[in-house]
Amino acid sequence: MSQASPIFSVVIPLYNKGAYVGATLQSVLKQTLTKFEVVVVDDGSTDNGLEVVKSFTDNRIKIFHQQNEGVSSARNHGIRQSQAEYIAFLDADDLWQPLYLEEMLQFMQQYPNCGLYIAAHKVADRNKVLEPDLGLETGILPDYFKAELHNKITRLSSTVVPRAICQEVDCFPVGMVSGEDSYFCGKIAISHKVAFLANPLVTYNRQYSGLSTRSFKGDTCQENWYDLYRPGKFYQNELVAVKALKAGIRMALSLNRAQSRVIEKKTSYTSLFKKKWRYLYFLNRVPAPFIFLYKKIKPLLGK
Repeated sequence: MSQASPIFSVVIPLYNKGAYVGATLQSVLKQTLTKFEVVVVDDGSTDNGLEVVKSFTDNRIKIFHQQNEGVSSARNHGIRQSQAEYIAFLDADDLWQPLYLEEMLQFMQQYPNCGLYIAAHKVADRNKVLEPDLGLETGILPDYFKAELHNKITRLSSTVVPRAICQEVDCFPVGMVSGEDSYFCGKIAISHKVAFLANPLVTYNRQYSGLSTRSFKGDTCQENWYDLYRPGKFYQNELVAVKALKAGIRMALSLNRAQSRVIEKKTSYTSLFKKKWRYLYFLNRVPAPFIFLYKKIKPLLGK
């Protein structure tokens, strides 16, 4: 890598985040480590987000366009266009502290040859910023899946992945409605070490996650969570179960009962998420008119 080459490619998928992407980019441009490129992939936005990005004149920012194909496709496009050895993912409404990239580089040098580097994060929700007490120390995680289940450590905006590892696992599953980032990280963690930095240098904006718009949608990708199932791996398989159950519930609510019942059958082994499994079992048997009624009243119930 030449002296002028970037150390990090910051991949930002953009879809209708015009109100937030300016602050996100500012948090990148304020980094104390300056050897990076910013790869923004506009995923067919219909708001002013693209204009906000174009208002920045920093030549490290590169903009690419595609029709609306979803966040996985946008991230994959960004990875393909990236030039650096390391991919630092950032969503268009999250924020980095100025020392994030500098500390991550030092961290990666301290713990080389890992597939995932994850920093702790704060959570912004309803005008509050929460700093979870995870009880985890900096270093190589003895069991990534246990840490993810108990502490929810993975936010893609606080994750750096070697570019070669992204290519090895074939990047993100296009058509996975929710959990595509967890699937991507889990696939890496099966065969690579995961290092965790306990310093919270990232703020994840939970109030802008858009999860409510995906409640009644099913996955269309070829990949599924059973790709990550391994006999005898308790925490790994429990993570598979809870993620698959969430997909199954979305499918049941959209009346795709053929697939949701497959998920129901395959996740019956779970011991940590029996309540969620029983809910899917119920949804797969309730008459369709009641599903439609539930979909109508759910927005009134709040979170």
